[in-house]
Amino acid sequence: MDGVKEYAILMLDPEGNVLSWNAGAERLIGYRAEEILGLHIARFYPPEGAHLSAEEALALAAREGHFREEGWRVRSDGSRFWADVTLTALRDRGGAMRGFAQIAHDMTERRAANEQIMTLNAGLEQRVRQRTEELAQAVRELEAFSYSVSHDLRAPLRAIDGFSQALLGHAASGLDDKGRHYLDRIRAGARHMAELIDDLLLLSRVSRSELRRGPVDVGEIAAVIVKEHRRRQPDREVDVRIADGMAAAGDRRLLAIALENLLDNAWKFTARKESARIEVGAEPGSGGETVFFVRDDGAGFDMAYADKLFGAFQRLHDSAEFEGTGIGLATAQRVIARHGGRIWAEGQPGQGATFYFTLGSA
Repeated sequence: MDGVKEYAILMLDPEGNVLSWNAGAERLIGYRAEEILGLHIARFYPPEGAHLSAEEALALAAREGHFREEGWRVRSDGSRFWADVTLTALRDRGGAMRGFAQIAHDMTERRAANEQIMTLNAGLEQRVRQRTEELAQAVRELEAFSYSVSHDLRAPLRAIDGFSQALLGHAASGLDDKGRHYLDRIRAGARHMAELIDDLLLLSRVSRSELRRGPVDVGEIAAVIVKEHRRRQPDREVDVRIADGMAAAGDRRLLAIALENLLDNAWKFTARKESARIEVGAEPGSGGETVFFVRDDGAGFDMAYADKLFGAFQRLHDSAEFEGTGIGLATAQRVIARHGGRIWAEGQPGQGATFYFTLGSA
C-alpha cells in the first residue's frame, strides 16, 4: 500500500474510543464503521512488541498536544502492519479536552525495504572489513617475506664480492685485461645487488615502522642531505637553494628518507650538467595546505610516463646513463602516503623536473 498511501482518519473521544471512521480506515485496518464505533483504539495495538500502549500514546498527546510515532498495529484479521501514526489533542476554547484526531498510514513495505537496505549495508561493511583485513595480512606477509629474503641474500653477495676481490689480488698477474674486466663486472653486479637489497629493506621498514608526528624543519633536513652530497662529490658545481621557514608536522626520520630520495634523484639527474641548479621550497596549495617541492634543471622526463615514476623498479632512463635501483621514488611515495599526503611530479625532457608533495593533517 506504500505506492498510493491509504490514510486512516479517526475521531476519538477523550478516553480514546472511536467516534468516526473513514473509508481509508476501513480499507487499511479492515473494520466496518458499525463494527468499530464506540470501541477503544487499544484493539489496534498488538499484545506485545508495541513501543507504547494506547493509553500511554493518548496521555502523551493530551500533555503535548501532538504526538507522532511509528509502530506495529493490528488489523481486524489479526495481521500486523507497520504504521505511521499521528495523534492530535482537540480542546475547546476553555482548554477542556474534547477528544483526539488520529491519522495513520501503512509503512510496512517501506520499513521492509529499509531493513533490507540496512542488512545489505551491514553485510557489505562486514565484507569490506574482512577483505581489508585479508589484504592487510597479505601485505604484512609479503613485507615479512621480502625482508627475510633480502636479509638472507646479503651473506652470499658479500661472499661473491669478497672472493672476487681476493681473486683479483691473488691472481692479478695471471689475468689478462679481459679477465680483470670480468671480475670487475662481477663485483659491480654484487654491489648493485647489495644496494638493491638495502633499498628493498628500507622500503619494507618505511611500511612497517610506527609513524611519530612532530614539528619538522624541512629545510634543515634538506641542508644536511645536500651537505653530504657535496662531501661525496666535492667537484660537482651545483647551486642549491633551500627556502627558510619550511615548518611541517611529520615523522622526522621518515621525512628524511623521503627528502633524501628526492634530493638523490635531483643530484643524479643533474650530473651531466657543468653547472646545475636544485631548489627546495614550499608554496600554498589550492586547498590551503602547504605544498613542498624539489626542483632541478636536469634530464627531466616525458609527462606521458609520469604515472610510472613512483612504481618500484620503474625507470624512465637507461641504467647505463643514470645509475640507480628504481626504488627511491617508490620509497618517497610510501613515506608521503603514510603521512596522508600526495606526491606528484612535472617535467620535460632535457629541462628538469619538479617533485611536489603534501603531508596531510596531523
